[in-house]
Amino acid sequence: MIKALLDATGGWMLIPIVVAVAGTAVAKGLFGVYRSKSQDRKDFLDLWERRESPDDLWLEVAVRHQFGAYLPAPLIRSLQRSSQAGRALLEVSECWDMLDMDDETGEVHWRAKRYANPRHRWWMQKVFTAGYYVLMFAAGILAIVLIKSTGRTDFSYAILWAYPLFLGGAAFCCLSRSERLETASKAVPRWLGLR
Repeated sequence: MIKALLDATGGWMLIPIVVAVAGTAVAKGLFGVYRSKSQDRKDFLDLWERRESPDDLWLEVAVRHQFGAYLPAPLIRSLQRSSQAGRALLEVSECWDMLDMDDETGEVHWRAKRYANPRHRWWMQKVFTAGYYVLMFAAGILAIVLIKSTGRTDFSYAILWAYPLFLGGAAFCCLSRSERLETASKAVPRWLGLR
């Protein structure tokens, strides 16, 4: 059946088949990451239950273990008092690289001036989103061109596949940055009171 489809479509049906196979491999990889995160969550909860009164270092390391960012202990304690402590810790952790805390005053502020302006953050998010689409489109076009150029088997042809892979990686970096900016624009005013 697959051979008949390939013959009927002139070989173009091979692309969706390869995408489906690659998608399966990616899905299995993501499931493995999810299981790993699930185990991390279990380890975190076990660690959390064993401690009666956590000191600052323990608290920072435990939150880093679960949420992926070293938040300062006073900030963690402040977020724990909110009505949705887990969500607050998760969202602030996601965008912590854009924030900083003054050691003397305990005030949280934007790390760079460009993040302090909500309109500027909105524009940056849109630019990164557009960058994602442009780079993915370019990667797709380049991949199709490479697929169409049959008959070449030399090493230089194999090296050319680095370009669409690089463009795809850059596209996902843009998407990640866009999502982080979107989270910061929503979470920081809500949980930390910054605009």
